[in-house]
Amino acid sequence: VKVEVSSNPIKDKSQALALYEKVKNVKEAVVSSFESELFSEHRPLPTDTDVMLQELTKILGISSAKIMSLAEDLYANGFISYPRTQTNMWIRMDHKYVLDMLSNTPLGKYVRTGVFQPKNGRKNDNAHPPIYPVKPYPYDDVKGKIWLYIARRYIANVASKDALLKRWRLDVRLGEVPMNTTGRYIVDEGFYDVFPFFKPKDVSQIPEVKPGEILPVLKVELVEKKTKPPSRLTESELLKLLEKNGIGTDATRHEYPSKIVDRGYANRKRKTFILTQLGERLIQLLENIDEQLVTPETRRFVEQIMYEVELGKRTVDEALNYALNIYSGLYEKLEAYIKSVKLVL
Repeated sequence: VKVEVSSNPIKDKSQALALYEKVKNVKEAVVSSFESELFSEHRPLPTDTDVMLQELTKILGISSAKIMSLAEDLYANGFISYPRTQTNMWIRMDHKYVLDMLSNTPLGKYVRTGVFQPKNGRKNDNAHPPIYPVKPYPYDDVKGKIWLYIARRYIANVASKDALLKRWRLDVRLGEVPMNTTGRYIVDEGFYDVFPFFKPKDVSQIPEVKPGEILPVLKVELVEKKTKPPSRLTESELLKLLEKNGIGTDATRHEYPSKIVDRGYANRKRKTFILTQLGERLIQLLENIDEQLVTPETRRFVEQIMYEVELGKRTVDEALNYALNIYSGLYEKLEAYIKSVKLVL
């Protein structure tokens, strides 16, 4: 097992060298403490559109626009339920029918008998249920992978148990220098058995030890690392940010990543987005005109007032006038700068 200095990361090189000198010849570590505890990893919630797109872009590595197109084709041919939904809770659902259908597919071995209550979320669009499999899909193509994801997630939600894991922490002393390490491992796979896509990979298990026990030291290293820059946004992360900031709806968000690429504001590199010079200039220019032109709040409030119309809290005319009062002012500011916009871009 690999342990590190408890005060890590050490940013001062001379301090790191001093500590290394203290421990480089130490041959035994003394256990200070060992702690462990069980915890549950909860089953996934019923599948809504946002979650489906966020997860499948990670799993399949294709665009959310392509995934939505294929999901709609699966729906049109009766293989899955309607794929545009914000609902992640079951209201009225014949789970026995779906589970009986899945029992006659290769996934049948995961359909366990017993009383398992589906785990519900809190979102209900009052229009469509969560996404679920309707009938078996017979082909091993990309649509088949989407269907399998939906079916596996359904079983994980409706007919599986939570996973059980154990986390642990080991504290030792090398001479007078305290060091520690942590880890976790799976005790009972639970739903990961049928839905393994995001199963923890960084697992490690060590025998339980007691304070005062002596452990042999195999090697002592002084490791120098550089701080890594933040990773670029993946499509899955972008979709999560759109949902979090209330930009677009479950029916439109999948279009946004492709649009920013098609319009030249960003490029795709593997699974991430890289801002282009055009995109960077556009943001800087709009920020200089009025910050509201680039902040999520400006778009979010429109989605919010439309939702208030749906709930009957505003009339259509009230919502329209409210939005026009804000957007007309922004439009006038932008129109005044339109010539400079053309020159800069």
